[in-house]
Amino acid sequence: MRHRDLKNPSDVPDRGHAQPVHAQLMKLVLYRAVPTAGFRDGVLKPHPVTRRVPSNVPCVVDNLWEWLRPQNYPSRRHAAYASPTPELALQGASVRPSQRSQYVVARVQFPGRFAMVQLAVADARFHSDVKALPRMLLELLGAASWIDAPLQAKRVAAPLYAPALAREETEAVLDELPDASRVKEALRTASRFWTDAQWLTDEDGTLHHPEGELFFEAFDGYRLTQDPSSMASA
Repeated sequence: MRHRDLKNPSDVPDRGHAQPVHAQLMKLVLYRAVPTAGFRDGVLKPHPVTRRVPSNVPCVVDNLWEWLRPQNYPSRRHAAYASPTPELALQGASVRPSQRSQYVVARVQFPGRFAMVQLAVADARFHSDVKALPRMLLELLGAASWIDAPLQAKRVAAPLYAPALAREETEAVLDELPDASRVKEALRTASRFWTDAQWLTDEDGTLHHPEGELFFEAFDGYRLTQDPSSMASA
């Protein structure tokens, strides 16, 4: 069964954190652009333990994506981001031409286990879910009637708009909503984020989306090494 054809995370095969792709078999060359001031060539960056608040998508979308995330796919809360070319890495870091000298384009290297997916869009903020999910959720809550309702009536759903809810916390909030089963099924059906994502394995020598955003969890950490071509063009 292909992940791309699935809508319900419970239908996705468990890819267990014990057996993610191993770095020795990875064929792809990936890039990140980071500020020169904080760059440490070859130093291991450990897997983060704290959740990261999203900066490019609304918190409600981030919460729903985490709730819908298939088991053992990389969590955006603990992920790092990469690009298939140095130019896209600079774009992804929102580097202006005048700031180019303040950034280093580095290659990503994995000393051990990691899990990675790629989107078809250059940045997650361009995914259709970013507009579709908030609009649908508002409709499911009652649209104008919910917006105009007193604070007490909004408190049940309000946590969905808070930053970095755990999957279980989002589930608990949704379960408190009127007609919870219908609401959850509608959100599962509407979201395309994980079904659009391409799971990358050691067998993928080329990318299906030449300009698509990649994000990964590196369970044993990762290193950044300065790309020789970027040194020549800097």
